[in-house]
Amino acid sequence: MSALEAAPAQAPRAGLLKQVADATTVLSVILTFALSAFTLQYMGIAYLVEGGSQFQKVHPATWLAMLAVGLNGLRAGNPVTYFAIMGGRFSGTAIFLVVLVFVVAYNTLVQKSPVSLYLDTFVAPALLLWLMCDLSVTSKSGLRLFIHVFMFANACLGVYELRTGFRLTPYVVVGTQIETIVTDWRSSALLGHPLANSTTSAIYMLALLLSRNVNNLARFGLVAVQLVAMNSFGGRAATLIVLVAFALLIAWRLLDIARGARFAIGSAAMTVLAVPVTVAAVLISLDAGFFDQFIDRISNDGNSAKARLLMFTLFENMSLDTFLFGSNAETVMTRQFLEGFEYGIESFWIASVIAQGLLMSLFLWGGMFLFFADLVKATSRRTLGVLALAILIASTSLSLAGKGSMLPLVVCFAILFLEDARGRKA
Repeated sequence: MSALEAAPAQAPRAGLLKQVADATTVLSVILTFALSAFTLQYMGIAYLVEGGSQFQKVHPATWLAMLAVGLNGLRAGNPVTYFAIMGGRFSGTAIFLVVLVFVVAYNTLVQKSPVSLYLDTFVAPALLLWLMCDLSVTSKSGLRLFIHVFMFANACLGVYELRTGFRLTPYVVVGTQIETIVTDWRSSALLGHPLANSTTSAIYMLALLLSRNVNNLARFGLVAVQLVAMNSFGGRAATLIVLVAFALLIAWRLLDIARGARFAIGSAAMTVLAVPVTVAAVLISLDAGFFDQFIDRISNDGNSAKARLLMFTLFENMSLDTFLFGSNAETVMTRQFLEGFEYGIESFWIASVIAQGLLMSLFLWGGMFLFFADLVKATSRRTLGVLALAILIASTSLSLAGKGSMLPLVVCFAILFLEDARGRKA
């Protein structure tokens, strides 16, 4: 009997709580994908803009994850027992959650930052790791199918939006107002922001390539669709990083084969075939003008590359105590506006240090990497590839320094696609 299983007399109640908690976890995963920040805003929920209750500032998927943890706490007898049990299994994640308590307290009380940023960006993925690892094989299989369908539909919608000009979520949020997008050609699709789409597609593609539970033909088709859609989302850094990752994977596999490693004929044939087919498809698409807007975005980036260099000037004339302990939220926003970074500093690491100082940033990063170690332990070493990709993308964008679902999505992809057989439950 596992530590979370109840005594025979309490088994019916515990069994019901387990079913409800698992159903809540599944719904949390679905809403993590299906409800983008812009979708919530379109539904009238003040998720991004100023005003509204604090309840609306936290993503519904995060609320559901916390509810599922509470239900598992009741199943274990009380929340303290549940945290002790899960902390024993995933000590790094438990430490990360404790770290987040101090980080949230410091940033909300001293720096005046919103607590919802940390709940959606960091607490949610930690809770999802605990919750998803205990899902049944059937539940995980159902979620994998949902993700395949969702990402396929998202990619198709992105291409359709690029060709027609239609936008499912045609606006950006500025302050308390909603400003309609009229000049940006990039698709918003189901995930809302173009960069959220490109980042999620990149991580999904790498998870597909590293997965051992996806048919080779299906893998090739799904990756091809996502690659086509990347052009619609315009994420230059994500596109470049994932293409380099593909090249390294292919080179590593070919080197393994050359050294005498065993391989499946079908898998090897698919790998060899993928290169010329991809090159031919790219050349045909280039000739048809499909990549014209994406190429123009690379050559005329609207000073984005310059902004990534200028962000280091934020450290100029910064006092030692500000560098170590950060500035309050209003001061940071003022400096960003004066320096031309009103839409955010395009590096998680730089934004973190500017906002909360080097000491608190190192504290947060240390806990985060302990959590990453637990995620690898719960799945497989192949998850290191997905984490490396996510970290590289985060280094070139606001990402984890803002409120978003990047890490929750990484956890979902890792557990559903990269988990070894030893970690599966019947």
